[in-house]
Amino acid sequence: MSDATPGPHPAQSAPHPANLPVPYPQPYPAAPAHGQQHPAAYAHPAVMTVVLNRKEPVLAAVLSLLFPGVGQLYNGQTVAGILFLVAWFVNSIITVFFFWLVVPVLVQIGIQIWAVIDAVLGAQRANHRLATQVAQQTR
Repeated sequence: MSDATPGPHPAQSAPHPANLPVPYPQPYPAAPAHGQQHPAAYAHPAVMTVVLNRKEPVLAAVLSLLFPGVGQLYNGQTVAGILFLVAWFVNSIITVFFFWLVVPVLVQIGIQIWAVIDAVLGAQRANHRLATQVAQQTR
């Protein structure tokens, strides 16, 4: 039998990565060791987290292609989205009852195309407003 007493567990003797010096600034702070709080250095005022609520113009176009007005609702244009949905629905009913007339069909196609174009332009306007707000906040 050996008279040597066992030493500390290897994981206990090695320094924890959170206790090592960390290059500053980090985009995401390292997780603190168990029971420790984040160091105050991570509360630097120059480090800012921005959550962008960017709108995808292609998704807005696809949504408006499926149902006119849904792309506008996705962009946050509630009034325009509801107006497009109501106009599309009312014209759909007129088209069903007066299917032999060409005008309701042309109006339906026009509503569909107008809704898709407006949804794409609305998403681009929303992204431009968002970029302007972020640029003003980072000055």
